[in-house]
Amino acid sequence: PASLAQAQPAPEAAFAQVPTAEVYIQNENNRLRRDAAEISEMWEGMTALDEEKFDAYFTYYVFARMTQLDKLAQLEAMRVQFLNQYLLKKLGTINQNEKEVAKVAYDHLVALTLDTMQKIVNGNFHPAVRYNALLVIGRLDGSRPVIPLTVPQPSSAALEFMVGQLGEAGQNDALRLAAWIGILRHVSLDRHNGLIDNTAKERIRAHGVQLLGQREPPAGRNLEGHVWLQRRAIEVLGVLGADPNKQGLNAIAPYIQDETSFMSLRLTAARSLKYYCEDNQTEIPTVSAAHSLGVLAVQACQN
Repeated sequence: PASLAQAQPAPEAAFAQVPTAEVYIQNENNRLRRDAAEISEMWEGMTALDEEKFDAYFTYYVFARMTQLDKLAQLEAMRVQFLNQYLLKKLGTINQNEKEVAKVAYDHLVALTLDTMQKIVNGNFHPAVRYNALLVIGRLDGSRPVIPLTVPQPSSAALEFMVGQLGEAGQNDALRLAAWIGILRHVSLDRHNGLIDNTAKERIRAHGVQLLGQREPPAGRNLEGHVWLQRRAIEVLGVLGADPNKQGLNAIAPYIQDETSFMSLRLTAARSLKYYCEDNQTEIPTVSAAHSLGVLAVQACQN
C-alpha cells in the first residue's frame, strides 16, 4: 500500500528477481527439510557454523523468495517468519560454549542480512520487495535477544543506512516510509539505552524538520501520501530526545493549531508533545501549547 502514494511503478517484467536454488525446488531426498534442520542446529549453538551451507540456505532460499514477483502477497508473512524464527528468537539457558557458537552464527546472519537487504533496497527490484527489505533492516540488532529480556541494542550500521535513504534524491516513497518506521524503533529504544550519537540525531532531526517544512507535496506524491510521511516524521521527532534549539518542536507545534491541515496530522503533532524531554535545554511553552490543544480538542469533538 505504501507504493500507492506516488506514481505507479514500471511493468513487473522489468524488475529483477533472485531464483530459488534448484536443489530446494526439486527438494530431492528432503533436501530443504534437512538443510533447515542443520541450520537450526547451528543457530542454537549445537554445531559449529558452516558458512557455505549457512549462506546458501539464506541467500538462495529464504532471501531469494522475498524477491520473487509471484510471492509479493506473502512478503509480510515471510518477513515475520524469518525474524521470529531467527533474529528475534531469544537465546535460552545453554552452556557457555553453545552461547559462543550461537553468537558466531547470530553475528554472521546479521551481517549477511544487512548486506543482502541493502543490495535489494538499492537494486532493480519491485518497490514492495525493496520496502520489505528496508523493514527487515530496521529490525536488525547488534546483539542477540536473551532470557531474561534486556533492552535491544539496534544495529548502528542499519540506522546509518536508513538515515541515508531519507536523503536519496528521487527516492521511492515506500522506502522513505520504511526508513521512518525503522528509525522510529531505533530512537524509541535509544531513550532506554542511549546508543545513538548526537551527530546521527541531528541528521535525523534535519530530515524531519525539512519534511514538515514542505507544506505542499513534491511532484509525483499526492497530499494523503505526503501527510502520511509527515506523521511518521513527527513521531520520530517527538521521541528523539533533547531538542536544544527547539528545531523539531518549532516544526511540529504550528500543525496543532493549523485548521487547514489534516486532522490526523494535527492529532499526531499533539500526541508527540508527551514524548518531549523537557529540561533546561528543551522547554515547551506550556500556556500557548495548552491553548492550542484545547482548541484542537473542541474542533475534534465538533467534527
